[in-house]
Amino acid sequence: MADTLREYKNLIVAYLRDFESSRMAGDPEKLRRLGETPDDLLLKKWLWVGTIVGAIGCFGILWPLAALVLAPFVTSFIMEPLWMLIKFAMGMTLIVFCAAIYVTFKSG
Repeated sequence: MADTLREYKNLIVAYLRDFESSRMAGDPEKLRRLGETPDDLLLKKWLWVGTIVGAIGCFGILWPLAALVLAPFVTSFIMEPLWMLIKFAMGMTLIVFCAAIYVTFKSG
């Protein structure tokens, strides 16, 4: 099982490196720094970015928008699936947050 998790981690880090290198648009200094960045640091960076963006999006925008603005005007037929999607997004944000904490304190 540990080998499988390590393979998944390597796959995710490879994807993140490809994504970062495509964003750098051929800047040799940034590409050199990306090459020197350890895998754990790159993974930590993106887990924390996902946590912060997800928390602001879910808990700061989606939930108040649905609860305060849409709920009085939209029927329950539409609100039930919308609430399920918002709760799913909140749960995924919490899972990413827990993973970010684990990866941060595991290697440190």
